Amino acid sequence: MEQLRGRTAVITGGASGIGLATARLLVAEGVSLVLTDIEQGPLDAACAELGAVGVVADVSDLAAVQTLADTAFERFGRVDILFNNAGVAVGGPIAEMTHADWRWVIDVDLWGPIHGVEAFLPRMIAQGGGGHVLFTASFAGLVPNVGLGPYCVAKYGVVALAEVLQKELRPHDIGVSVLCPMRVATNIGHSNGTGPPSLAGRRRPPAWRTRARTTPTRPARCSTWTTWLRRWWRRSDRTGSTSCPTPRAGGSCSAASSASTAPTTRPDRPEPAQRVVRSSPFGRWSRR
Repeated sequence: MEQLRGRTAVITGGASGIGLATARLLVAEGVSLVLTDIEQGPLDAACAELGAVGVVADVSDLAAVQTLADTAFERFGRVDILFNNAGVAVGGPIAEMTHADWRWVIDVDLWGPIHGVEAFLPRMIAQGGGGHVLFTASFAGLVPNVGLGPYCVAKYGVVALAEVLQKELRPHDIGVSVLCPMRVATNIGHSNGTGPPSLAGRRRPPAWRTRARTTPTRPARCSTWTTWLRRWWRRSDRTGSTSCPTPRAGGSCSAASSASTAPTTRPDRPEPAQRVVRSSPFGRWSRR
């Protein structure tokens, strides 16, 4: 996808934080937008600002995501970019997590992206012309985090989903990226308010109350990050890479590396081995 102008993008969790910052970048590039969020007020404000189509939807509900896909394809005829970004979190030791805690986090953070893939991907393949599927995971999808057990489980799953899709979608010219940021100013620290009543008043990790927060006058600091995002879309179409950026404090990005291929002579690995290099809070590491 060398040219973004004239494309159509769907962004879940698009009313604030990473989703809203990405939407602003895409509008500047001439992309038509469909934004979805679970909160009507912020979604209306974002759509009014950007001239986007808004759909209130809970990504944990497959029927709601299918309705979102129907709306996007009926309005624009195709979807070129799918950004599965919506997410929630509950903090605390695993031993203190209730079944409702697990269900809510897994339903939104893992089933949400799966629902996005189910509702959009077959149509994106059928329409032809390439495209890009993007996921927001977390550094918690790469490194275990004390006090974020359910969140880590879900985000590890999102990273795995993206890496498998990257291999499967290469023949269709559909790129795949997964974002694995550290702390970014978003509303996820206040996501308990969008959960089931049983989660009301649940405590969050103390740092989230001050660091993971967005107000109407203080959007996510993602300008540098979204500049990288534009490069990843273009580069991954040439290299077939899956990129995992790790923004530093304040929203700046550390290096994002693309995958490379090298032949192997191991009899149990007849296909070329792919080396994926990532950044993590503890430095760079690689996996074959």
